[in-house]
Amino acid sequence: MHEIGLSEVARIHEEIYQIMEKVNFEGTLKEFFDFMREDPQFYYPEGPVGRQMYLDQVNVVVDTLSNRIEELFYGLPSIPLQVKAVEAYREASAGIAFYQRGQADGSRPGTYYANLYRMKDMPIYKLENLAYHEAIPGHHMQISIQLEVEDMPSFRKYGGYSVLFGRMGSLLRNTT
Repeated sequence: MHEIGLSEVARIHEEIYQIMEKVNFEGTLKEFFDFMREDPQFYYPEGPVGRQMYLDQVNVVVDTLSNRIEELFYGLPSIPLQVKAVEAYREASAGIAFYQRGQADGSRPGTYYANLYRMKDMPIYKLENLAYHEAIPGHHMQISIQLEVEDMPSFRKYGGYSVLFGRMGSLLRNTT
């Protein structure tokens, strides 16, 4: 396992070095990481305009994947999804993103919350991966399907288990 881990780190570093070369970055790997963390081009601006830009882009990502979901899965759950900023009363102490399940009957959508308290915590280059993780095909899809399965025991629907092996596996298209 350790050797596999070392091999993966080397592979990923090689990809990063290729990116550094492609964008003509001259410096060390650490300097590149610092640049990515600190340069304003990788962040939406602080304030309401930047927050809305972030949410709008998340919606673009979610809509794009939702429109292509049949290429990978057998459809979307019927429970709708909404994307919202974490509310002001809890944004200072909340994590960067999380998902709140909807109602099985569709009366309340599932919600992907993005914490936009500090835009510096939400780099644009992580937006897409975070949306996939929290929304589609991530927690929203996983939990909503779990809620919609009629013969699923209640402890599995509502118990907070994060893996739905059988059902998600049967929804995944064979793309090989």
